[in-house]
Amino acid sequence: MIDRLILLFFWIDYIVRFTQTKNKWAFFKANIFDLLAIIPFDAFFTLFRISRANKILKLLRFVRIIGFSVQFKRNIDKFLNTNGFIYLMTFTLVLIMISAGIYALAEDTNFGNALWWPVVTVTTVGYGDISPKTEVGRSIAIVLMFLGIGLIGTIPVR
Repeated sequence: MIDRLILLFFWIDYIVRFTQTKNKWAFFKANIFDLLAIIPFDAFFTLFRISRANKILKLLRFVRIIGFSVQFKRNIDKFLNTNGFIYLMTFTLVLIMISAGIYALAEDTNFGNALWWPVVTVTTVGYGDISPKTEVGRSIAIVLMFLGIGLIGTIPVR
């Protein structure tokens, strides 16, 4: 079982590298030993058995799932790179962490509650279970509210 899992890992590696290369024939020639190494030793004897043909079909389904996951990754990349959305997300996450740290110090609370507050504020949920009492906390809340509205307003729509 462990041997099969390791073999599957190398198959995935080979297939991903093959699909990402521009010159498939040059890749095939340069990595022929990689391909030979990932063919199971007993495959030559089991390919002719009908019961094993089902496993080959399952492997082909798995390769198809990999294809779908590559397409999904492309769609996510396209979504995040629309109008620099990834930069806004990164900036928002950094600001949430900084705000949580400042809130924890200013409001004298633990970091878990301090992290909960900016997430709720940025997402415009605003449960009200935790709210700032100091001027520093309220100032950060204003910035986070505008950031949250801006973040939600810039989500790309197809």
